[in-house]
Amino acid sequence: MTFALFQDADTKIARSLLLKDIRAISKVSWPILVGSLSTIAVSLVDAAIVGRLGVDALAAVAATGAAFAIAAELLYAFMVGYRIVSARLIGGESISAARQLFGRFLRLAFFAGPCTLAVAVAAGIGLNASISDPQVSAIAQAYFLCRLPELLIAPFSILIIATYNAQKLTRWAMYAAITNHAFNIPISVVLGYGWFAFPELGVVGVGIGSAVGSLASLSLLIAASLGSGLFQSPIAMRSKSEGRTHDTTLDQRAIGLKQALPLSFYEMVNAALDYGGNLVFIAIIGASSIADLAGSRVAWTVLLLLFIVANAAGSGLQILAARELGKQNGEAAQHLLRAGIIVTTAVTVLPALVLILQPDVVIEIYTGRSDLVSVGAPALLIVGLTAPLMALNAALVAYLRALRQSRLVMIINAASIWFVQIPFAWLLAIPMGYGVTGAYIGIAMYFATRVTASLIYRQYWLGRPS
Repeated sequence: MTFALFQDADTKIARSLLLKDIRAISKVSWPILVGSLSTIAVSLVDAAIVGRLGVDALAAVAATGAAFAIAAELLYAFMVGYRIVSARLIGGESISAARQLFGRFLRLAFFAGPCTLAVAVAAGIGLNASISDPQVSAIAQAYFLCRLPELLIAPFSILIIATYNAQKLTRWAMYAAITNHAFNIPISVVLGYGWFAFPELGVVGVGIGSAVGSLASLSLLIAASLGSGLFQSPIAMRSKSEGRTHDTTLDQRAIGLKQALPLSFYEMVNAALDYGGNLVFIAIIGASSIADLAGSRVAWTVLLLLFIVANAAGSGLQILAARELGKQNGEAAQHLLRAGIIVTTAVTVLPALVLILQPDVVIEIYTGRSDLVSVGAPALLIVGLTAPLMALNAALVAYLRALRQSRLVMIINAASIWFVQIPFAWLLAIPMGYGVTGAYIGIAMYFATRVTASLIYRQYWLGRPS
């Protein structure tokens, strides 16, 4: 009886700690999630604005958007190393080293912007050369030029947001996103359609709106950082009041940069391999049939939406786990992983239930054509059934990144894409004749492989935080 009572008490304590971790992750994650969802919503509104400008405008934006996406993805990947190491330093109360790391990445940001801009220009030239219509090509070039300044602005915005996130002040990511949208949409509408005596600029106006929104967002972040100080966390203020400075030597400060840059390199390679895999996957569906390609568009959009939601929820886990690992508290980080899995599963699986129960209804929102519904509905069902794996993957990847295992994340992701997803998607879609349904079974196998490999590695490293 005594043992049972103590067991119940231990269970209650464990549940209490789990709920505490869930609340902590949710508190950090929800502003990031809101910011991500608002960006998705605005991208849909932006697509509607461009769509009303005509087919040429829609084609031009679609062509140049791919080039811009490549550069932006590489830029975000470059900053991952800073996000991880900064959170660990601040979590370990090494505020001086965190400031030093910020200063070094601030200098790197002046080079990162032009480098990604060069990548975007190279990709844009290649994509633009594939456009046969000279009018569409001219529109694409004009839109692209208007958006290029965003790549010079983005490194600084990402850097400041990552610094706030490391201090659990994730609301600034949400404020920045909302500020961006508040300027972007009105300016795009006014200049795109020529309202209120402004000239009708078409997609050029939409491009200007996007660039101004990015500039407004950065202005807000700079004003906030100058007003309150980027590193005025409770830890920093407590250290100051107690007369502790946490100063480190220059060699110790340099360790932060030496840790961050390799992580960024692996994440950039990972992003490039991931993007290449997506292109091959879409090509496989296109080779199956045009109807499959058209029908898969909705399933692909919904898949990306769930993936973004899962990773936004996982961001809170990554931040808090990195902070605990910075304190050399590996046990607390492992407890956070359990809570993080619950949070990512809740926000990902609940909306996916609609895809499982009513895939036909969901796809009919986008198209009324019966042939596309019959092709896309099974793919949507597979996406819904894959949601639990997607959620588990988001939590495990966040945890591995907090452990500074970006190299492993890259290896597992690349192997899962090129040795599992692509071969099986091709085999099931084309030789076996299952079309888009077979291709999306390949995606389900991709997530299953990533989760299995990550779980095996996590078990091996259990109790060995780095």
